[in-house]
Amino acid sequence: MPAKFHLVSIYAVASVMGLLWGSLSTSAAAQGVSGAGLPAVNIGVRSQLIGSFLPYISGSPATSQIVSQLFAPLLHLSKALMPVPEIVQKWWYADQGKRIYMQIDPRAKWSDQTPITSQDVLWSVNFLASPVYNSVLRGSQGYRVLPIVGSNQVLEGKATSVSGVHIIDSHEFYFQLRTADPAVLVADLQGIRPIPSAILSHINMADWAKSAFGQFPTVVSGAFMLGQRTSGLVTLLGNSNFIFGKPAIPELNYKVVPPVVAPGLFADGGLDLYEDVPANEVGALAHVGASLLTAPKAQYEFLGWNNQTPWGSSVNFRQAMMYAIDRQSIIKFALNGQGAIENGPIPPGSYWYDSSLDNAFPYNPQTARNLLMKAGFHIGPKNWLVMPNGAPLNLSIAYAQGDQQGKLAATQIVHDLRVIAIDARLNGPLTVSQMVTDLTNHAPQVSGYVMGWKLGVDPDPRNLWLSTAPFNIDTANWTNPKDPYVIESDSLLNEQAGISSFNASYRKKILDSWQALISERAVEDFLYAPDLIGAVSNRLQGVMWSGLTGPTDSWKWTIKSAH
Repeated sequence: MPAKFHLVSIYAVASVMGLLWGSLSTSAAAQGVSGAGLPAVNIGVRSQLIGSFLPYISGSPATSQIVSQLFAPLLHLSKALMPVPEIVQKWWYADQGKRIYMQIDPRAKWSDQTPITSQDVLWSVNFLASPVYNSVLRGSQGYRVLPIVGSNQVLEGKATSVSGVHIIDSHEFYFQLRTADPAVLVADLQGIRPIPSAILSHINMADWAKSAFGQFPTVVSGAFMLGQRTSGLVTLLGNSNFIFGKPAIPELNYKVVPPVVAPGLFADGGLDLYEDVPANEVGALAHVGASLLTAPKAQYEFLGWNNQTPWGSSVNFRQAMMYAIDRQSIIKFALNGQGAIENGPIPPGSYWYDSSLDNAFPYNPQTARNLLMKAGFHIGPKNWLVMPNGAPLNLSIAYAQGDQQGKLAATQIVHDLRVIAIDARLNGPLTVSQMVTDLTNHAPQVSGYVMGWKLGVDPDPRNLWLSTAPFNIDTANWTNPKDPYVIESDSLLNEQAGISSFNASYRKKILDSWQALISERAVEDFLYAPDLIGAVSNRLQGVMWSGLTGPTDSWKWTIKSAH
């Protein structure tokens, strides 16, 4: 199944401040002293450490980080977000791509030294497909198993086990998929985290999340085990039975830390890693000697146009806007410099990004005006540009309620459009639902709108960009079946999901061609991809930073010697 795309106001979520550092426990773990006699690593998070610590039932983003330390996935994602072995050591395709065989590494064990088995994988898949997970718990990762034959029957209550998971023996199994799809492995199956069936099979599935084991798992597969848990502090201890070996750092302390407190803690040596730094706090952290970790997120902000208007449906107009907007200034003022210019439909931090688009549409107001003049726009009354037929060109740029950075971007856009003699104004804030309603109904008061798209691990564009995709109809409306460019786009999108595209190099070539097409036609005016920002102390070494997941590969981290 293609990776999901989400329509978002990407900065409109208020962070949960949690508990102040001073209210935390004063145990040895809270003071940053590990039981092994080595210093513990203190990690600050912004959201609360709540909910179950079983996979997929994340109570908050911080809880998800804890779970990723406790339970290992079938396959690990490299820095380029490509699958590499973890619990599964080998995998291969059969049945023309509709069957994926997997072999569990014999070294893969639970923390109690019992082997991780195919049965553990099956229990995890059944949980993800279950009505309990998808309805009662309102889980958000059920999509991972939808490509597997039989998942729908479980979801509908017609079966209790997904028939498309075939167990060959304790260490080998295969997934039978509904269709061949090169995106499924990375987007869905890679992230399945086996659960200890020997324990959970004795607990009613509806009670898993609130059970003693769900709240405090005592048997895990990840790099770390759970040592202590309170509402503001979680201590993790190195797992000697982790498949890649016991981590070099014996102890991690996760603490709820408000952003305004983080600089002082770094200065005092009480914080080693902060996982989600707001752009406006970057300067304060740099001032206390913390090093920044940055990578473009798997999302981007764009300026869309009401395509039912003469200007919104004009390619020359949309291309002119790309040249007219000073996107680097938007990044400077809206994101405090923490972002990358976006030139196409896949963010620059992705393996699938087309790097040949790096210098597309550089800021050039004169080029923008030349394109508009070429298309018949001309100076009218009061020295504003007017339509080729002489009708006024009065543009309103909408932004979402609560989206402060979107507002700053829209403000810069209005300024830049007025520089090239377009009478533009702000329109907002609008609620996201109102904006979507206005777009769907092609409301005349909305000329353009600033919005964001959030992508999955594998940015398979079909759910967004195929001419039949509902999101496409509501935003870009790249749907005209008689338009040769739309026909070409659909053809490329289907090809990148075809059997030949199981070869990653071939698929990237096809996606590069598609990105170049969408960028050249300026279907949307792409703005920027914001950075995911972290901060790290100089004593914590080897932290790999991903724009999708933040800090990864914790078993490789080391502590710099004080000598």
